Amino acid sequence: MLDRLFGKPTRWAGLLILAASYLAVLVVVFPAGSSHAELVADLRSHRASAVQVDTDGAQVFVQWTTGVFVHKAETYQFPYGRPGSAGAINAFEQVVEQQVAGSGATVRFQPFDPSYGFGGLSLLVAVLYPSILGWSPLGVGAYVIGLLIIGHILLDDDRKQTDQGGTWLWICLLTGFGFFAYLWAEPSPLLAFSAKRRRKGQGWPMGVPGALGATAVAFVLLIAGGIAFIQAIHAASH
Repeated sequence: MLDRLFGKPTRWAGLLILAASYLAVLVVVFPAGSSHAELVADLRSHRASAVQVDTDGAQVFVQWTTGVFVHKAETYQFPYGRPGSAGAINAFEQVVEQQVAGSGATVRFQPFDPSYGFGGLSLLVAVLYPSILGWSPLGVGAYVIGLLIIGHILLDDDRKQTDQGGTWLWICLLTGFGFFAYLWAEPSPLLAFSAKRRRKGQGWPMGVPGALGATAVAFVLLIAGGIAFIQAIHAASH
């Protein structure tokens, strides 16, 4: 029953969800540079309502989202470098509220997500994917796909008798790329380039080296694709 649930349609759907969540995490970790005028315009036009803020005491670091794959950032500088006695964040919030007054916009100011401090390392830690995306459809989808993969690894009788099951489990728990590799390779490759059919239950690639190799390939492809995606997003924002 588990193998039927983990069939190729489910695996293809899982890959699409994970790929979308990966790209969504990328735009959060590497937001496109923007301006304060654009922030105000997005708020006044109701394209954004939540604004994440942080400060070093003299300036405010701001991020906001206008779509699933559109995440922007600016560093707000106060006139003469003086935020005032109220503090940088309070002063910034007052400035924004005055600038959007009359538009009907409701602005929610939020501190940066704790995972923001991980920077690019967020891409290597699987559990941070849904934590960054929150309870959005992609965040929930990433959780569901991840649990399905872990369940398949733990409950598959063939893998419980070999080192391969343990290898896949640790790869998936420690990295975000193992989930992609497992969906593609287990229990058989999604795209078979050989006409020879494999025996039922036989994984590909086989053994610990194969699992590590599949994850390495996934790592290279996702990093290369992610860099190209972020470059395209940033180019389009200018």
